[in-house]
Amino acid sequence: MEQGTKPLAVDMGISNLTLSMCNFGKDNAIAASRMADLIKIDSIEKQRLADALIALSLLQKENVHNLSTHSTGRSKNFRRKMNKYNDAVAYWKDKLNLTNEQILEYMKEYIDLEFKVNDYKSEVTWEK
Repeated sequence: MEQGTKPLAVDMGISNLTLSMCNFGKDNAIAASRMADLIKIDSIEKQRLADALIALSLLQKENVHNLSTHSTGRSKNFRRKMNKYNDAVAYWKDKLNLTNEQILEYMKEYIDLEFKVNDYKSEVTWEK
């Protein structure tokens, strides 16, 4: 932050996940996430899968996959993002020889852990 040309302060934000990463000595935020309680993050492939699963779980939780195709630009943007995460989940699922049932269970357990709810129903949205 500046007043004119004189620097006054620095604004900085650190998330809980970043703090956890530092506290637990992890080298990436995904390894400090709740998903790491479900998937052993011992390779870059599993890290990428976990990242995609977190995003897709949250998008499904917010029901993005059921938004009308005639909706606002913002919802179209969310659907585009969801499509990218669907593609990533499909890719890493196949690469790591996982089943749809395993993926669905990871997503359900993640939401249960993260939000303390047990009524979340994940869906196979990654198959075209």
